[in-house]
Amino acid sequence: MPPDQWSTNKEYADRLQKVRAINCTNDCVERGVKLSSDFVESLRLEDKYQNVIQVVERHRRAVPNLRKTPK
Repeated sequence: MPPDQWSTNKEYADRLQKVRAINCTNDCVERGVKLSSDFVESLRLEDKYQNVIQVVERHRRAVPNLRKTPK
């Protein structure tokens, strides 16, 4: 059936209603938001913040930046 006739098809309308009723969640994004909010919350103490900064700096020195092309 051509798409311009879908709106007149009862079967299409029934299925469209069922699809619109489905609640969709993006579990990966929700986990990422939770992880980042927990991380930000843990940085409220200065000593923890300094510790994270040091770990990031060590990691950047140890692992080359893969986005930069070698010269």
